[in-house]
Amino acid sequence: MDITLEPGKYVVAVSGGLDSVALLHKLFQKYGSPEKAGDQRLETRDRVQLIVAHFNHGIRPESALDAKFVEELATKYGLAYLSKREELGTNASEQLARERRYKFLTSVMKGQEAKAIITAHHKDDVVETAYLNTARGTGRRGLTSLNSSERIIRPLLHISKRTIKDYAKSKGLKWREDSSNSDQRYLRNKIRLLLSNAGLEKTDQMYGIIQNMRLINEEIDNIIEELWGKALLNDSLQRSLFINVPYGVACELMASWLRKHDLTFDKRLIHRLVIASRTARPGTQYDIDKNYYMKLELKQIRMQPRSSV
Repeated sequence: MDITLEPGKYVVAVSGGLDSVALLHKLFQKYGSPEKAGDQRLETRDRVQLIVAHFNHGIRPESALDAKFVEELATKYGLAYLSKREELGTNASEQLARERRYKFLTSVMKGQEAKAIITAHHKDDVVETAYLNTARGTGRRGLTSLNSSERIIRPLLHISKRTIKDYAKSKGLKWREDSSNSDQRYLRNKIRLLLSNAGLEKTDQMYGIIQNMRLINEEIDNIIEELWGKALLNDSLQRSLFINVPYGVACELMASWLRKHDLTFDKRLIHRLVIASRTARPGTQYDIDKNYYMKLELKQIRMQPRSSV
């Protein structure tokens, strides 16, 4: 479980559960202990600095104990600790909890002028997320959505939950168990149970398929980018391309266009906008969301902000 970081500040997301506790321990062993990173001869900018961040959703009664546990862990390691509590309520959706958590982590990253956020997502999470997104109808990108980026580093994505647990036990680590992980109201927990019953071999097989799909997605994205050069005209799209390419390609172009404007969408919206682009009369308008709509002209498709209506 080797983790390599460039010098700089990093925000480590720690919930108090097994995965994040093991991640923090590994990072501390390599970068946080005085003999590893505290050499006073090194300038601050030449060292890796770890900041522990904990977000308390206020969903579970025992969440205050989780926060206390993480704070004590950060103190034990001599690391900076920042936390926030919100009262999302017991009926808060997984999506809302995720959005608020990353909003907090991003604010810490910016406030501390850190290079990136580090999370403890692992191989099992990759497979669970692929199944979850497939169930939600997110398309090909949903299969490979859990990965590392410049601002969110996930160094454990190739490591299984079992390996992480073995590591934690070998180091004598203690962690908090999240009671909501067994709550079958959450779709992710249902998927986790199914994968657990299927066994490690099935999980590894699915992980291999996802990695292959990642390569395919990269190739598709490169092709879409090439088509963009033909489709884009003064920040609008040419209708002729949507008419002349296969329906599936048109959907990929439309999805790419919406992503470039940081808009969220689902399959139904993409289908509606693509069909409209092919068949609707010039001057027709189609809602995208509360802030934007699509305006169809004879030869072009324009995205318009609602404020300009």
